[in-house]
Amino acid sequence: MHGTDRFRALDPKKRSVVIEAASQEFATFGYLAASTNRIAASAGISKGALFSYFPTKEMLFAGVVGTLFDEIGAADPALVAAPTGSLEAQLEALALRLFALDARWPKLFVLGHELRFHGAHVPECKQHLDRFRTLIDAHVESAIAGSTGGSAAVSRELALALFDRLRAHFVLRSPEVATEAQFRAVAQPVVAALVRALAR
Repeated sequence: MHGTDRFRALDPKKRSVVIEAASQEFATFGYLAASTNRIAASAGISKGALFSYFPTKEMLFAGVVGTLFDEIGAADPALVAAPTGSLEAQLEALALRLFALDARWPKLFVLGHELRFHGAHVPECKQHLDRFRTLIDAHVESAIAGSTGGSAAVSRELALALFDRLRAHFVLRSPEVATEAQFRAVAQPVVAALVRALAR
């Protein structure tokens, strides 16, 4: 569990209120522009109480992200397992994982973006940056390993860019892609295109 002993001693519902207020603030304004004053007000506590739970903004951000990953791992361990099988199967598994994560933990990718930009410079966040990379990039590494059609391996950067495009188009989805079945139908041609690109 994250935060100080005082925070960990709180009633779980009160802890949840603080984490939710902070996660919403970080997701809306980003790490740098997030305001601890607004977080405290949204949680219905004083700023002094907030800092007694998380002495620094860095520790608060790390607590929010750490709690998110803890929830994901506890709710569905399969979401953190690397896919196996053909490249196409791996891509389809990644697409469905992204869909599931976005549906259940919509702040994940926003906070993950903040982690990638700031996590390396915030000591408290480095372990969570590694967790984010494991959660998403493990699929990239797995797909790359199965994508070497010739002597040249596909670059990790290209694979990441392609996966990010898949996420941007279909996970941050339009109203007509609201269910997993609809997502599968829309994602299939994109997966096929990615297979062709990665297999070159």
